[in-house]
Amino acid sequence: PRAPRHFWSKGLFGFGAKLLMRAHCAPLRASATPKLFVIGTRDCFTKRSTLERFARGCAGDANEFVDFEGADHFGFVASPWSGRVCDTVRGFIADARSRASSSCDRGASPVG
Repeated sequence: PRAPRHFWSKGLFGFGAKLLMRAHCAPLRASATPKLFVIGTRDCFTKRSTLERFARGCAGDANEFVDFEGADHFGFVASPWSGRVCDTVRGFIADARSRASSSCDRGASPVG
């Protein structure tokens, strides 16, 4: 079950956060660098569907989407999710490097 939305994720605070983050969106969407999108299943600030829509709109074909069962918006900095997130990020980076090496072997430019 999804946790209830907090009052600060709506109204003026939520709107302000969206405005602040908007400046980062265009460069992120345009970059073909592989991206890993993570969300907790109990995130009270961001809907999974919103993040998925954003991820689909990003350039590149190596973008991945992972959700962590039971984690909330801030849970990734605490146990047990912090270790899981670190392992997931390490695996994603290793895979991206491997894909980049393979494409360099075929004459393409590296990711980065």
